[in-house]
Amino acid sequence: MAGAPLKLEFHAATGELWDDADRGGTLPRARWGEILRGLKKLCAAAGVTWRVVAGKITDQGGHQGGGDWLVLCTVTAGYHDIFDNWLHYYRKLKLDHDLHIIAEDALSYAKYSKLVPEYFRGSGGGGGGGGGTVTVVKGVFSAAGLRAAQFKSRSFKQLMSRRPAYVLSALVDEGRNVFYTDSDTVWLADPVPFCGLTGKYDIRAPLERPVHAAERLNAGTVCFKNTNATVRVVRAWRAELERKPGLNQPALNRVLRRYPQTRIEALPRDAFPTGDRYFLKGQRDGAVLVHANWVFTTAQKVALLKRAGLWAW
Repeated sequence: MAGAPLKLEFHAATGELWDDADRGGTLPRARWGEILRGLKKLCAAAGVTWRVVAGKITDQGGHQGGGDWLVLCTVTAGYHDIFDNWLHYYRKLKLDHDLHIIAEDALSYAKYSKLVPEYFRGSGGGGGGGGGTVTVVKGVFSAAGLRAAQFKSRSFKQLMSRRPAYVLSALVDEGRNVFYTDSDTVWLADPVPFCGLTGKYDIRAPLERPVHAAERLNAGTVCFKNTNATVRVVRAWRAELERKPGLNQPALNRVLRRYPQTRIEALPRDAFPTGDRYFLKGQRDGAVLVHANWVFTTAQKVALLKRAGLWAW
């Protein structure tokens, strides 16, 4: 089987079968058993791994996301100071969202699996203080995040390339709507209601600066509404970065251009200002989520947040 895929996923909710090169389609429901039995034998003979994903779907054919949003972020040892600042502001808001913190190395998991439950216990609820749950999840452990990686370095690209897999797991395996946030953000108010469950869209995100074709959406703050179109995009996003690790934002925008039917909406600029707009131009009225995304090193981000009075210590 020359050129055979290395992995296959069958999604029991939709009948979709996809490989790791983003090739696939929908199987006829009446023949699921027959086809899957045959695939099992072929995969065993060819050394191909595969799994069945038990997702849920709505009556309209979209994946069931419940009525709420799962907040998803990642943490690595090289960025603990940045993440601690994000966590401080998140906790202050006493939100009721479920929060998943993906620890991408053993040091981060050891620290936050112990610290986070105690940190939120005293805030009046299971999550941010309003009743949600906070879970520290093991990500893909590696040495890439043990030190703060230089922007566009090989280690940095490795970290960025894992983002789509985490989002896809939350969408498909857990059946959730996902609000993904980078840790170099500061939440001044709850940004999640800007996602909403109303409106005909699949993905909402802030527009990047400058707005150009290559990087239209900023991938550091994204509402992934749990629809078939969103899952298809995120699966293709994951496949592209698995084939060639790189920066997650350009890859997401490239994939979106391949799927023009995806319904995209921009989050409002006043509420989600770009870093230059907030820090450099001083356009701060109405800001809900601030992203330190126009400087690159950890030291620059910390200094920027401190000057703006957005550092917890």
